[in-house]
Amino acid sequence: MEHRMYSDAMTNYLVLRCPQDAQNGYQYRMLAVNRIKGLLPCSFRTIDGEHFLYYGITSRQSVARMYDHRLITGEELRKILYSMAGMIHTLSEFLLDPEKLLLDPEYIFFDYEEERYFYTYYPEPQGKSRTELFEYLSERTDENDHTARIVIYRLCELSETPNFVLREKLLDHEYRMAEVGEDAGESETSPLPSLETSEGKPEENEDDPFAELPSEAEKKKNSGGISPGKLLGIAIFFFASAAGLWISGYWIEFTEEELFGVRAGILCCLILAVAATLAGMILSWKNGKRSLEEEQKKKEEKRKNAMMQTEE
Repeated sequence: MEHRMYSDAMTNYLVLRCPQDAQNGYQYRMLAVNRIKGLLPCSFRTIDGEHFLYYGITSRQSVARMYDHRLITGEELRKILYSMAGMIHTLSEFLLDPEKLLLDPEYIFFDYEEERYFYTYYPEPQGKSRTELFEYLSERTDENDHTARIVIYRLCELSETPNFVLREKLLDHEYRMAEVGEDAGESETSPLPSLETSEGKPEENEDDPFAELPSEAEKKKNSGGISPGKLLGIAIFFFASAAGLWISGYWIEFTEEELFGVRAGILCCLILAVAATLAGMILSWKNGKRSLEEEQKKKEEKRKNAMMQTEE
């Protein structure tokens, strides 16, 4: 993608050309009226009949320039990946297509003042894919950081699968598996401690972190599934989403098709919010009833024990 740099007295800009009908697009209007955290701030300009997006890059350096002559450390890779996952989640909240992020080292910037990464959002189709970005990162990741290399190689594989979405939970899982695998590799090279006592029986290790772990059946029994508090949080989220869509109608001029989609979204959010609220109320009532029954059983057992002691 072609771009140019422009500087005025106070600000440096990355400039991208837009199509002629750009100002009528929903995503262009969202970029213009919202300051979305994690995206480069941009403004829409028309010069000599041509349209452009001006992205502010003052005090920011592209990832391509940062790692042109040095390797990416494991901690830096972790920050890039988690910032990207957070950016994708934020875009979904604004109903923006995450596929329109320019996942190219030339268009990902690091802000030295805020010490975080900023991304370029361009509403038009693009050529590069996230797999190419992951391959770029894998080539420049420090070879001595085995955990980082395992994670980025794994993401290269996953990114080629259909419907792949980079999320924080996925990164948590991949880092956890990579760290466990690395620890297992180290334990293979070290002698195992003896568990035999002088009597030839296994010694009970009081510090064993797995000694007191419950079985899967006990976990399910104790967890009780989703809590009423979580359902209430879900209900609040959908009520807030419906309110946000409703308010956006006063700030953004939608076409008839877009307005129909917004109204449908508001209706769906309200239905889900009411359903979550009712489910939370029912679950809270069931939990209260169960607690009362358990308390009555305990009182009955205490009464029986007291009677038995009296008879003795």
